[in-house]
Amino acid sequence: MADHMKNFTVKYAFFHKFQNNADWEKERQLETYSNLHLKSHSNIWAKVKTLLFKDVGSGNKLVAETNWTEVFYQAPPALVRNVSCIVYSLSVLNCTWEIVRNQSPEDGQFFSAFRYRKKEFPCQDYLINEKKKHVGCHMKDFSFNNTFGKRGGKEQIDVTVWCNCSTTKANRFFHPARIEKLGPPTNVSLSHENEEISVRWMQPLTLGSSQRACFLYQVDLREVNKKTSVQVEIEKEEKYVFTHYDEKKKYSIRVRAKKNCAPTKNKFWGEWSEPVFLGKDIDVQTWKILLPISAFLLFMCLLLMSFCKRYGGLNMIFMPIPVPSKKLEQWFASNETDSKNYGVAQNEVVTTIELLADNKPVHHTTEAVGYVTTDVKNLWRNSTTGNFHLGK
Repeated sequence: MADHMKNFTVKYAFFHKFQNNADWEKERQLETYSNLHLKSHSNIWAKVKTLLFKDVGSGNKLVAETNWTEVFYQAPPALVRNVSCIVYSLSVLNCTWEIVRNQSPEDGQFFSAFRYRKKEFPCQDYLINEKKKHVGCHMKDFSFNNTFGKRGGKEQIDVTVWCNCSTTKANRFFHPARIEKLGPPTNVSLSHENEEISVRWMQPLTLGSSQRACFLYQVDLREVNKKTSVQVEIEKEEKYVFTHYDEKKKYSIRVRAKKNCAPTKNKFWGEWSEPVFLGKDIDVQTWKILLPISAFLLFMCLLLMSFCKRYGGLNMIFMPIPVPSKKLEQWFASNETDSKNYGVAQNEVVTTIELLADNKPVHHTTEAVGYVTTDVKNLWRNSTTGNFHLGK
């Protein structure tokens, strides 16, 4: 550098803005380059000019400047969008993205990697959609550090998503503590104090600061068997006093949390705690149960009767017994008369007669086949043969 230029300093004014941003982001620097990340933006406007300063005493004075040199950059078509991540259980990282279908080829596959504290981490377990495309990544046992970066913000994690069919990559930066979803508060309990109900809990484990003043809680009060609920926010303490409640009703109470102080303010509410219950069990009256059952049975009976009436079902169920015809009556009467007129039996009949002859028992058996009369008044004995005869 010439001696006459030693008292001069060259700087660059660099302005840029992303798509849909009205204001320019302004920088003044000594370097002749600047690294910018498009993140989710598809284009960027930038302009730069040279400034010449002369050192004067303890300061410097602008003595010359050039015209602006402007540039517009349009990024290639994005293959993925809406890259988002969430941290839970202190060491689990979940990231998802959406594939732009009209830009992504059918045979393309997507991959992701993470950079944190100058270390690269490939995805451990991919989430797959119905077309077997990678649409997310699950990372477990991820060790996050709670130290702050150079600019006072939380250390960032760099998420990169790309397709094997393109050189374009999608980059997003996240502060782990800001995308943390806290677990449920622990040890939620109820106690009676001065005719009031106090709900108490303990704060969940978290990344970064665990100062009491950073926590914001939400208490959900719900009357059992009702859909609506009342939610109350509590700051800086792990206690809520429930004053206006009906002792005849039963309530469920649950709590969730998030951190609400910079630079570790959470984007998401944490998980709800398991509900605790206050009040007596609701005594459901018997008629409230029987009434709908009775109405249902009545409806089914009416429906069945309507069906039977329409298709003749009642006639089949309650069919009358037919009356015998006159010919059958005459036939039965004729048989009864014949039975009275004939005192005979058309079966084989065996008759045994036992008499005394000469003061000695005589046994004689008479068998007849065919028609046998029942008249035995004229019974006599042949003295010669000793046989008994019927007749005169």
